[in-house]
Parts: sequence; C-alpha cells; structure tokens
Amino acid sequence: MLWKRVLFFGGSAVAILLVGAIVYAAYLSHKAAVTADSIYEEVKRREPPKREDKVDLRHLKPVSLLLLGVDERPEVGNPGRSDVMLYVTLNPQEKSMYILSIQRDIRIPLKGVGNRSGMLDKINHAYAFGGPTGSVETVENFLDLPVDYYIAINLQGFADLVDLIGGITVDNPLEWTDPGYYKPGFVYRKGPIYLENGAMALGYIRMRYWDPEGDIGRNARERQVLQAILEKASRPEMIFKLDQLLNIVGKNTKTNLTYEDMQRLIRDYRSCMDNIHELAFDLEPLWLNGISYQKVKPESYERVTATLRDHLGISAPARDDGTPRTKTP
Repeated sequence: MLWKRVLFFGGSAVAILLVGAIVYAAYLSHKAAVTADSIYEEVKRREPPKREDKVDLRHLKPVSLLLLGVDERPEVGNPGRSDVMLYVTLNPQEKSMYILSIQRDIRIPLKGVGNRSGMLDKINHAYAFGGPTGSVETVENFLDLPVDYYIAINLQGFADLVDLIGGITVDNPLEWTDPGYYKPGFVYRKGPIYLENGAMALGYIRMRYWDPEGDIGRNARERQVLQAILEKASRPEMIFKLDQLLNIVGKNTKTNLTYEDMQRLIRDYRSCMDNIHELAFDLEPLWLNGISYQKVKPESYERVTATLRDHLGISAPARDDGTPRTKTP
C-alpha cells in the first residue's frame, strides 16, 4: 500500500508545517505584545489635560493622535527634534480622518519642558527639551485641543526597515539634487523612483529647503515612505522577517498606546481611511535675532482648529458671556 504510506507521510508533513506555522504565528503575536509593552511610555503631564476623561476606544468615539518623526543623530550631538509633526483626528462614525501638518518652525510657547516652559521657541524644540511629554503638552496648548495618544518614531527606524525589506518604490513629486542628505550630487528624479536602501530613503525624507511646500512637502514624503514600507512589509514573503521588523520597531518607537489600544484602532477605526482630509496653516515669515521662524495667520488658525474641533465633537470654549471663544496663537 505504497500510496497510503505516501499519503500518510505527505499528510504528516502538511500537519507538521501547519503546526509550525501556528506556533510561529503565536510566537509573533506574543512578540508583538512584548514589543508593544517595551515601546510604551506614558505622558508625564505637567499641565492639565484638555479632556476630563480619557477616550474609551471601545465606544468608537472620535480620537486624536500626534505623530512625531524624530530625527535623532547622536553622531553629531543631535538629541532629537520632532521635524515631522502630524496632528490626526479619527471619527469612525463619519468614517473620516483629518491630518494637520504642523510646520516645525512655528514660534509658540513651549509646555511640558521643565524650567523652559513658557519660553517662545520653534515648536519642534519641544521634543528636544521635553521628549514626548513636551511635544504633547505644547501641541495641546497651541491648538487648544486634546492629544489623546502619541506615536514618536525615530527616522533611523525608517532606514533600518527599508534595508530589511530590500528597498521601496515611491512617486517623487519633484526632481532635486541632493546637497548631502544622502550623497552630494545624487539626483532624485521626478516620478517613480526606487529607494534601494535606508540611507537613500532618509535623504529623500530629510530634504525640505528645495521643496516649494517646505515642511508640508517633507511630511508628505515621510508618509509616502511609511506607506511604501507598510505595503511591502505586509506581503506574504515577509512573514519570516517579522521578528526582525518588530525588533526595529521596538528600538525606534515610543507611544502611549497599549497593545489593546493598537488592536482596537486597527480593527475598529479602519473605516476612517476611507475619507482623508489634509490641513495646513497659512503662515507668514518671522525673523528675530537672526533666526527664521514662522507665524500662523489668525484667520487660518481659527479655520483649522474649528474644523478639527468639530471633527472631534468638542465644543469651543465659552467666553464669560457664554458665547464661543476661539483661541489665537
């Protein structure tokens, strides 16, 4: 009964592979939970929060996130500034998302930065002086809106992920010659380009002075790279690299989202991706003591923050006479 023996051993091999796959999946699930625990960092508040009660994601309430792209370069003595700042609101009832790009040179009072609190400086310096807490409390004070959760990613992590998955392809909106972010003289051609390694991807992200949209263009390129990484990392052939991927995430990410929070956002707030709106402030240049800053135009501030407040279902603060009050920067 040779065919029976072949069938038996063939079936056994499939069973062994299946059990192995289940065990590996269980290991990855456990590793993901361990990684989530390792990157968790609570906001050590020095200022009162903008919400009285924490948002319960189980009730599918609108929620806000602050996404920080931190450019840490210890080799040149850079402690890390949040050169990419995105304030994101998710409303699962409306199945929509708003993304506000916060330009890094906006001059406002910093909060959550110890004895520097109240000092007027560039908004991206809040992370350098106060870490995630500094960024969260500074943005909350600036927008007069809550930051329910934050995610801070070191840009070096992007480079490591690109190296791990073997490069990515992005659609470059403009051609420019690299002054030294990657290789001096290297030309990033307009259109689809292959970023073959992490160093090339970082150069693509870091450039802003040759982009007519400045920080907004830089933020858009970071989102391009992140989306390309996620798309390629989700391919079936990448499953055996997930362990390494989680290690990279663990070394380069901080967040106050728990593992359960992450699962709920991915599962229950996915529909918000169906309708994405992008926002930005109208700015005017400001020079002080030889340093270049940006100032938000009041009418732009009122329009943007009112849109975000409405999306979050939050009423505007009231004046003494009971009428709505809008804060200006």
